[in-house]
Amino acid sequence: MRDIMHNAPEVSVEDILKRKHLLGGSELGKLPPPEKFGYPFADERVRFVSHFYNYVCAAKPQRYAMTWSAWVAAEMSQAT
Repeated sequence: MRDIMHNAPEVSVEDILKRKHLLGGSELGKLPPPEKFGYPFADERVRFVSHFYNYVCAAKPQRYAMTWSAWVAAEMSQAT
């Protein structure tokens, strides 16, 4: 998350996740097969990281005047 906050939007979320993996972390953007136990958790993690990246891209130019909670609420209201 810190890497996203520091480098988005100049660096893509895919490149940030790839760098994390190359530094010895897990592959956060990779999903296991759907029949595996961990699939729902990995899917939720992938969606969270993507949403957080989008939040940072939207909020960073305004110095995070919109909080994460407010951004999520706004996104949810647009989805319905």
